[in-house]
Amino acid sequence: MAAAVSFGYKMGWLAARSSTPEEVIEALNIEEATASSWEEGIERTYSSSSMTEHQVFVTPQLSGWVLAASPAYFDETSDTDPQRLVRFVVEAAQRLDTEVQLFVTHRVVEGHAWARAAPDSPPRAYYYLGEADECLLDVGARTPFEETLACLSPDASEPADESTVMSVAEAWSLDPTALDVRFPEVADGFLGLIRVPTHEALEEPARPQKSRPWWKVW
Repeated sequence: MAAAVSFGYKMGWLAARSSTPEEVIEALNIEEATASSWEEGIERTYSSSSMTEHQVFVTPQLSGWVLAASPAYFDETSDTDPQRLVRFVVEAAQRLDTEVQLFVTHRVVEGHAWARAAPDSPPRAYYYLGEADECLLDVGARTPFEETLACLSPDASEPADESTVMSVAEAWSLDPTALDVRFPEVADGFLGLIRVPTHEALEEPARPQKSRPWWKVW
């Protein structure tokens, strides 16, 4: 075992409650997943730049949460279809039958978003696009922590930024920028591929469950 490797800035990631990494990989149609060290997995995820596929690193369970990090999740923050963010977390929550959260922070366009959904509760989502200086999405009841954020008040002088995304992640589940401190000894994760936009992957029929799941051969 080794320490976890932190990530978060210039990244998108999903957090699934009370799931296993294998369940997340199956539900999200992540392809060619193999065991990976944190160092290699995070490095390759950040360097993923293909137009047709992205690397995704899936963590082991961390305090009841599994995280999946990939720049592929930038696709869920669309200025032409902001509701895509809501549809993605709702579908993922239904597939995993648990609470699912999605966080995105993109420095080039200054796009900052967070969303959550659970099978038995309405979704909540927020998306601010800095290059347009516009809040494109603010749906669902704000959580108690969000009510404390000055950037979300009607008279806010500063908009949401990447540090806001990290603070919401910490309040809702896990702050990925602090993983190395919180988890000094942790198991390896998995490195796989997302070959199509993430919302399209969830629109595909779920793969039939095999009598012996592929991960149990390890």
